[in-house]
Amino acid sequence: MAVDSEAGGSSGRGEGGNDRGDTVRGSEGQVEVLMATHNGEKYLSSQIESILAQDYSNVLLTIFDDGSTDGTIRCIEQHVGGGADVGGGRRVRLVGSERIGLPEVFFHLLSFVDPQSRYIGYADQDDLWLPGKVSRAVRFLGTLPEGEPGMYCSRVFIADERLEVTGVTPIPERGASFANALVQGIAPGSTMLFNRKAANLLASFTPRDSPMHDWWTYLVISATGNVLYDALPSLLYRQHSANARGVGDNGRWSWRKRILWHFQEGAHSSTRQAAELREWLDSGAGAGGKGEDGADGAGEDGADIAHTGIVAHPGAITELSDFLNSQDRLVSRLHYISSGKAHRQRKVDDLVMRALYLLGRI
Repeated sequence: MAVDSEAGGSSGRGEGGNDRGDTVRGSEGQVEVLMATHNGEKYLSSQIESILAQDYSNVLLTIFDDGSTDGTIRCIEQHVGGGADVGGGRRVRLVGSERIGLPEVFFHLLSFVDPQSRYIGYADQDDLWLPGKVSRAVRFLGTLPEGEPGMYCSRVFIADERLEVTGVTPIPERGASFANALVQGIAPGSTMLFNRKAANLLASFTPRDSPMHDWWTYLVISATGNVLYDALPSLLYRQHSANARGVGDNGRWSWRKRILWHFQEGAHSSTRQAAELREWLDSGAGAGGKGEDGADGAGEDGADIAHTGIVAHPGAITELSDFLNSQDRLVSRLHYISSGKAHRQRKVDDLVMRALYLLGRI
């Protein structure tokens, strides 16, 4: 079940939040940040430094280079092993270099998660994390029930190449939910931090048809656990000519790009991704979270990570079935879009989504 932090949605504070600047000790558990790099030498050092400068004292930055041909590797190597310079608990490691591509490289990175990591998140190579990002996310996650998958995400400031702020992403009008996750991602992956239970779950299955790792993460965790959305922006989302997927000052693609995407490479993306989730659920992996040997799935120490099962909320299973089963005939699609179940955040976007669903392009 996806939920908003009520306080976070208004003032930028949740029960687990705090003002920026309070130091969180490493005894609360290691935070591991997964970063994929590709020809990113221009902005990479400042991003790495913003992560290592976080007030959380136990941070591991794990980097996989996606086949860079510039000086990215040299830049990373300058930071590897530099934990003593920034604080003994803050470390950088490079785990490999091979051209894989997006979003697969982030799914691949999940296989390298350190067994000691309690919280795991994603990072882009060209943003700049704001002070207190990590500690705030950890505090939000600390409000969630133990043993359930949980994820934090937030708004971001849109910035130009010089990191001058030009805008901010909007607050989701209808809140985080699985019904929203079926047809829309709620936040950039670079804002996300999730607990070990969620990380184990995500690492146990690699989707073939997911458009982006952050959308898949939102879909899976909203189906199985809890999503907390923070209205306080957590980073500067740098826009430049080499962005893998850029946005405008309002945090969105232009209407032209968004509509074209649904008739080109993004056609049927929501349906294919949802179908993979149902395939995963139907595979029997969710039978109590048991491994092949009958033992419980991965625990907090990350053991047996590949055997972690998926158990979705009953309501999510119903919503998933309704979304997929209604697409066979035009009359069924018309009935479904009239029901108001799957939805996007803004009214205009939602109307466009319903038109695309009716045309069979979602």
